[in-house]
Amino acid sequence: MAGGETYLSSGYLELLQTSIPGLKPQYYLLNEGEETIGIVYFQEYPFVAIQSFNSFKSDDATGLTKLLRRIVSSLVSFNAVANGNMILTGPYGFAFVETVPLAKQLKILTHIFELAIAETRKRTKISLHFLKELTEDQDALRGPWFEQSKFYRFTVQPTMHFQVRPEWSTMDDYLQAIKSKYRVRYRKARKRVLPIVKKRLLPAEILEHEDTIHRLYKQVIDQSSFNLMEVDRKYFGNLAELLGDRFTLNAYFNGDKLIGYMSFIDTPDVLEAHFTGIDQEENRNFDLYLNMLFDLVEEAISRQKKILNLSRTALEIKSSIGATPVSMYCYLRHQNPALNSLLPMIFRFLYKEDEWVQRIPFKDESGT
Repeated sequence: MAGGETYLSSGYLELLQTSIPGLKPQYYLLNEGEETIGIVYFQEYPFVAIQSFNSFKSDDATGLTKLLRRIVSSLVSFNAVANGNMILTGPYGFAFVETVPLAKQLKILTHIFELAIAETRKRTKISLHFLKELTEDQDALRGPWFEQSKFYRFTVQPTMHFQVRPEWSTMDDYLQAIKSKYRVRYRKARKRVLPIVKKRLLPAEILEHEDTIHRLYKQVIDQSSFNLMEVDRKYFGNLAELLGDRFTLNAYFNGDKLIGYMSFIDTPDVLEAHFTGIDQEENRNFDLYLNMLFDLVEEAISRQKKILNLSRTALEIKSSIGATPVSMYCYLRHQNPALNSLLPMIFRFLYKEDEWVQRIPFKDESGT
């Protein structure tokens, strides 16, 4: 994934280490002779199901089922070591130079995983081993090894990718490609948001508004069905300082009130949507989130990107602008063989996937 150039860089990993209270990272730089051939990254963290599975909190289950979910989730608590990044969607746990054969990569990953587990055990009792996440292509190549090593393979919500067509040069080209009812919806949304002022915040302005930015960020992640970690209030300002012009945080103001923002990172071929914050009441008044998505589409087109990566959450509204789901695969293993055999059942019992309908707005594609 394109974001790996940023998310596996030393600057970003150092920033992340200071932005997540209690995070204990492990870094493995792989050298062969004088040549660096790869990097493997781990995060140590406490996994507490009642804090991580948000889906059952608003579950429509009643009676005994809902009670049992709460009881089981309160009991499921482990120390874990994860290969990957718990706050991002994507395969940001390792990277190799292209010349390293797959068989050699798997051998190295096996060895480094065991090193990471042994290193963690020096400090704390470790129960869960977690790989987050693999793309479909990576899973086809590497997944069988993890399953043979007794890892439980699972998916949560897919990430959403918007493909920018090469013939588009302006937003009008996009509008011509979508069905009439979606163009009407676009114009209505743009009309509703007219009272709102959009402004790109400089690092100093992000610092000025950091309390509101963090509060709005929390409103969004608290609604996600599955969340493991969260960043502190200094994260966005520090990220803006680190990445400079590659990072954008567009803030939306109703008068003097900051009511939402959308952030993104510019990489060579992909515009990576980053964290969003939004006031839910103001969202209803102004179709704020939908307008943010349209703004991202416009940014991706004007910057001549191939893909706009919108990550997961809010899948249906993202599909309504033309994004499509891309599956990501995770692997989980418990140290205790008996408990490891129960992981599939526990996960399916606790995790309730959000139901959604994929919308297809383009004229040349079938669907609603």
